[in-house]
Amino acid sequence: MSIAQSEFWSRLVQSGLADPSDCQQYAVAFKSQDSGSNQDDAGELAQFLVGRGVLNSFQAERLLSDGAPSLRAGTFV
Repeated sequence: MSIAQSEFWSRLVQSGLADPSDCQQYAVAFKSQDSGSNQDDAGELAQFLVGRGVLNSFQAERLLSDGAPSLRAGTFV
């Protein structure tokens, strides 16, 4: 089951991997790409961020998973 993009953005900020201003920049870059992709798909957004080096594939998978992901171990993200 895929999550909504709004949920993905929220999880990205809550995880500590990005702050809201970073997310705005990433959203603009994602929307401006001309790949013919589904701009509302959180999975494609995650792959875009992996391709840009913002996330690694493990982080993207965890953020897209059902339930609230935990990417923290103490202060390490």
